[in-house]
Amino acid sequence: MADSDKAKPTGPGCIDFARAEYEEAGLYVRHYSNLRFAILPIYFAAVGGLATVACGVAVTQSTTLDLHRWAAGGAAVITLLFFNYHRLCDRYLDYFRDRQGALEPALGYKTMTDRPRKLSFIKTSTWVFFPACLGFWIFVTIKGV
Repeated sequence: MADSDKAKPTGPGCIDFARAEYEEAGLYVRHYSNLRFAILPIYFAAVGGLATVACGVAVTQSTTLDLHRWAAGGAAVITLLFFNYHRLCDRYLDYFRDRQGALEPALGYKTMTDRPRKLSFIKTSTWVFFPACLGFWIFVTIKGV
């Protein structure tokens, strides 16, 4: 067997291992970045369904439960859950971007280290949108429509 036919060594400390880890972290960044936007339509569908009940668009015939307030409370809970999903995606994104940045000096890359570090519009708008919706649904739960 010729030397060129032998498998190259891989493992911690090897440049091929670092490149593979960098590429894998990039795939995770892409995945969690897309996931943040993929869960938004699910959030809007779930909250939209509860909003139709909470605002009286969907007619309910219950005499024992105040379904309008229960639906508003459910929308508040769903808003809190999806806000936590977004926060979790942001944490994973930060971790994998930092991991890529740590691998770049060994690989000679500068993609992540030269990236602007200021707070992004997406993260800021998420931190404004979900708490505002949560406040709205709590208000509707307490005061009613």
